[in-house]
Amino acid sequence: MRLFDHDDPALDKDIRNLCSQGTVSRQRLESFLKDNFLLRKDSRQWMERIVSNLCDVSYSYFVELPKDKRYRFVKAVGYFLEASHYIKKWESTLSVDEPTWFWDGMPTYFMFTSEMIDPLEDMRRELLALNKELSLRKVVLVEGDSEAEFLKVLKTECGFYALDCDVHNYKGKGNIQNLIHYIHEKTRQGLEVYLTLDSDGQKDSFEDTLKRNECSISGTFAFQTDFEHSFPGYVLRSAIDEYSSIRLKGSLHVALRDIRDFLTGKNPIDKWVERKYAIKLRKKDLAQMLAKEMAPILFTRYKDLRDRRKRVSTWEISKFLKFVMF
Repeated sequence: MRLFDHDDPALDKDIRNLCSQGTVSRQRLESFLKDNFLLRKDSRQWMERIVSNLCDVSYSYFVELPKDKRYRFVKAVGYFLEASHYIKKWESTLSVDEPTWFWDGMPTYFMFTSEMIDPLEDMRRELLALNKELSLRKVVLVEGDSEAEFLKVLKTECGFYALDCDVHNYKGKGNIQNLIHYIHEKTRQGLEVYLTLDSDGQKDSFEDTLKRNECSISGTFAFQTDFEHSFPGYVLRSAIDEYSSIRLKGSLHVALRDIRDFLTGKNPIDKWVERKYAIKLRKKDLAQMLAKEMAPILFTRYKDLRDRRKRVSTWEISKFLKFVMF
């Protein structure tokens, strides 16, 4: 059971009245927060300090906001203060002097700390409504194993914070119903959702179906053909050479002119390799090699990705990475 009824019409009306005022003093804001979001007597002094600190830091930001954004700010603060109550509660109960007596018969007592999840998710959702730039995490939806593996390995190789996002592989456009439910859940949690997909015969109907089902998508990136076609020829060839060396004992030799022929077509790379060389290629393993080829390029030319004068910024794979990171 939640500590506060954030959907209480009376509370909501009071928040709107506060935020609609032309001028709200610091004292008025602090009093409002203390009157409406401080409950527990045993932690009141601690909570009063939190409210005071918040007003010290955030009051000037609050008064500069438009009235509708002030409302989102106060709602977010309400959820933050609810979570703070839980933090104080668990600070004492998790560090008791006689834990075996206090938690007798409850070996998974720590599961109760999950009560903090709801107010934190609600806070994140309100902050997202306040300003999309305040979203600390986002979800990038990828269509297949190759993209998911590529981003996972690239993050490990480079260690960039910009790659520290959630990646969800929806495993093809045929799984759209599961994807719709997933997007709705992540939106409820207050996360921005970004969609990537291949440009094929299903692209338009796929996007239309998401729109009809009111899926909130913050941005979309469509490969002109598919993931493997987005790389420059020399990077793709180097990755195939490495794949051949490790997975095929050097039995696959691909000339750069053949890579250029592949890039001008639309065949999936595994089908192209099997037809041309009678060798089965695992796209997920190739994606690992592609990530390792791109890692030093990304690491040394990170700033060039956003400089249109630099050739690396024109690569389609670079545009994909900019979409994911920025």
